[in-house]
Amino acid sequence: MRQNHTPGREVLAGWPEVLRTGDVQEILGVGRKEVYRLIANGALPAVRAGRGYRILKAALVEWLEGGKAP
Repeated sequence: MRQNHTPGREVLAGWPEVLRTGDVQEILGVGRKEVYRLIANGALPAVRAGRGYRILKAALVEWLEGGKAP
């Protein structure tokens, strides 16, 4: 029997459902500019919240698993 392996969900198990850009930086191991580039290019959906952005954990999981984020 084949198991459904979801590495994105495992990596993000302890994180909140709504992430800040700093959280995404830490998870991905990239700099601030790279996170903002992903958001600007539409690769990673985010919502503007004050002076920053918020990213749904589900969107990041989808992106990590190689699919398109919702």
